[in-house]
Amino acid sequence: MKKHFLLFILLASVWFANAQTYSVGVQTITYTDSSRSNRSIPVEIHYPATSTGSNTPFANDSFPFVVFGHGFVMTASCYYPFSDSLAQRGYIFAFPTTESSFSPIHADFATDLIYVYHKLISERNNPSSPVYHHVVAKGAIAGHSMGGGCTVLSAQYSNPAECYFTFAEATTSPSSITAAPSMTKPYLSFSGSYDCIAPYTTNQLPTYDSSGSPCKYLIEVTGASHCQWGVSNTECNLGETVSACANPPLSQTAQINTGLAYLQPYLDHYLKGEASSLVSFDSVYTADATSTKTKSCGVQPNGISSVSRAGISIYPNPANDMVYIQAGNKINELRLTDYTGKVVQQKNVDAETVNVNVSGLSAGIYVIEITMSDGQRLTDKISKR
Repeated sequence: MKKHFLLFILLASVWFANAQTYSVGVQTITYTDSSRSNRSIPVEIHYPATSTGSNTPFANDSFPFVVFGHGFVMTASCYYPFSDSLAQRGYIFAFPTTESSFSPIHADFATDLIYVYHKLISERNNPSSPVYHHVVAKGAIAGHSMGGGCTVLSAQYSNPAECYFTFAEATTSPSSITAAPSMTKPYLSFSGSYDCIAPYTTNQLPTYDSSGSPCKYLIEVTGASHCQWGVSNTECNLGETVSACANPPLSQTAQINTGLAYLQPYLDHYLKGEASSLVSFDSVYTADATSTKTKSCGVQPNGISSVSRAGISIYPNPANDMVYIQAGNKINELRLTDYTGKVVQQKNVDAETVNVNVSGLSAGIYVIEITMSDGQRLTDKISKR
């Protein structure tokens, strides 16, 4: 087990070493949701910065983001290993700090996650905002324990994120399991075999099974506990002690590093549009010989089954402006859809070579469907930078 795990983490460390790194800035911004009686939503933001510290300037670029929901009576500081590692890699990590009492309202917290997601995108055009011109309109909604359940629950109210991920999600009230069919975006769920707070069989597995995601993964990490998806927290640790599942076999560092090993290529693929990162994610998935893994990713979001594209060349991929498609037979029809299934380009042709202008599209992953003159239908993905 140890040998496989060390190989697993080695792969992740190589990818982190090869990526551009930033200093990490931290600041708190309070937003007001006028549609909910001027609800105040403080948000702690970790971001790529020119220097490390509080309220330091953003690095000179725009970045995708993650909105992350905390666990029951847990704080943002519990998740700094994730927020700071990803901020160093060019992500904004936003923690809404609402619903931190012993009587949280799950529906309100789920709605807060959605509100902050939209607010970060809108604030990128606000000259008085700290995030002005620093946000790419591509983000994930995520969370741990209660925050993970609220992540799934949020899809019942709105489904704006490019992708979702959760750590040891706990079932909420209203039920996140009932809400899971509304989650129709890519979804990565982590659980632990040593979790007695929100066990795999009654929380993460039924949510995964119910999810409407077209591409979903469930990773049950052997020896991982509920609380160690974050750093030490008195209340969470007490809950594990009372429930007789303290002192898990897997160390806290190893558990967090396992999550990071998967998350880095997952987010790079869905939020940065790096097509090669999906290969890296698959490599991590394959190299992880100790976890119990389940996936369902054989159908594209628009319902088209993936098939072979032998005899067809699509290049460059990723692309900035033009994509060239060459086939050994004539192409009759070409359709390009985004990850919600919306058709963004469609054309009828009668040629073996087709040029597709993607310069006007937003950065991201698109599904291309090609209908050949012999009736064969082929699909593939292209990445727009």
